[in-house]
Amino acid sequence: MTDALTRLADAVEAGTATTMGFEDAGFDGWAELAYFGSLDAAKALHEAVLPAMFWNMGHLDAPSLGYVCTVADGHFADSPSWRGNAMTPARAWLLAIIRALAQVQG
Repeated sequence: MTDALTRLADAVEAGTATTMGFEDAGFDGWAELAYFGSLDAAKALHEAVLPAMFWNMGHLDAPSLGYVCTVADGHFADSPSWRGNAMTPARAWLLAIIRALAQVQG
């Protein structure tokens, strides 16, 4: 599963993710809806697959860099964390979720 998650993270980051890529990584519709911009779907996915982890969202200064989301296993300053950068907040959050899952399941 970790290889499928890594491939999916690469595709999400590149903007080339497909339905089959989400299915191969074991995701249901929430992940794909988040990929296309639904913050509600990103939140639902996070709560389903990383319920004990915290998340934080921000906007990067340069408009071309978009948004950053950090998912952390505990307090941000002293725990493992994973980031996602994307042009939409939902996609940034999705990318952080996928990276966290790949590491945790790896």
